[in-house]
Amino acid sequence: MAFTNDTATDIGKLRLLLVDVDASNPIFQDNELEVFLGLKSNNLQRAAALAYRVMAGNQALVLKVIQLLQLQTDGAKTADALRAVAKDFDASADFDDASSGNLFDWAEMVLNPFGERERLLNEIERNQVGIGG
Repeated sequence: MAFTNDTATDIGKLRLLLVDVDASNPIFQDNELEVFLGLKSNNLQRAAALAYRVMAGNQALVLKVIQLLQLQTDGAKTADALRAVAKDFDASADFDDASSGNLFDWAEMVLNPFGERERLLNEIERNQVGIGG
C-alpha cells in the first residue's frame, strides 16, 4: 500500500488537491491516483475532478441516508457536494486550456486553387468584419 505525499510529484500534488494527506487513513492508493492521472492525460485538475466523482459515487452507494440515535448521514448530499467540487476543477481546467490557446477552434481545408482563393477571400471578409464591427 503505497502512499506518496511529496508535493514535488504529480501524485503528491493530486493528493493535496484531494485533501488526501493522512497516511494512516488514505482515501486512495498511489496506483489509483496514477490511473486517474493516466485517464486524464496527466492533467492534475481533470484527474482531481475524476477522483472527486469517484468519491461522490462511493458516498452515494455506501452512506445513503442513515440515522442512528443523534447521528445522521446523508450520502446523497455529500455526493452532491463532492460533484460540485469536481465541476469547479473541470471549470478551472477548461479556463486554463482556453487561456493557453490549446483548444481546437476551427480549420479550413484547401484542396485546389479555387478553394485557396475562396479561403483567402473568406479570411479577408472575416478580418474586415472584426475590424469595423
